[in-house]
Amino acid sequence: MNDRVEVAPHRVGTWIFAERLTGPATLAPFVVRLGAGIVMIAVSLSKFTRHENLVESFERYGIPTADAAVYLAGVIELVGGTFLVLGLLVRPTGLVVALHFLVAVLTGGRVDTDLFHVGLGLLLLACGMFLAWSGAGRWSLDGRLAHRQVDPVRTDERSGLAEH
Repeated sequence: MNDRVEVAPHRVGTWIFAERLTGPATLAPFVVRLGAGIVMIAVSLSKFTRHENLVESFERYGIPTADAAVYLAGVIELVGGTFLVLGLLVRPTGLVVALHFLVAVLTGGRVDTDLFHVGLGLLLLACGMFLAWSGAGRWSLDGRLAHRQVDPVRTDERSGLAEH
């Protein structure tokens, strides 16, 4: 008997939880979100511990209200990284991450064209886009929440009979 439960496409929020990958391929989003999430959390800490230095950098990049922008970037990276590690709301988080690092590459990467600003920024942009497409993969809170979104009636694929 297959215990996999398909989420009905008409349900609100289904796109957040539906899996695009199956089988061993579901390990890829897990690895990507765990790696990207840990890196984002680590990078976010500098926004709070080296705030003044980063305000100067943001001003050099031409970002308006640099002081607030540094805190905003830190919060996006800290909360986004935490959500990715937990596998919570991975698709919308992936979209936010992709947009955040697109802005980072177009601003900081334009001025400081080094491996950190351009290389890591583009890598995290790609991770965000992949996760927005793929969903959370294995071992995620999204997977647990998806099972709460479906009807309690499951169908045994071999017999076609409904299980309660």
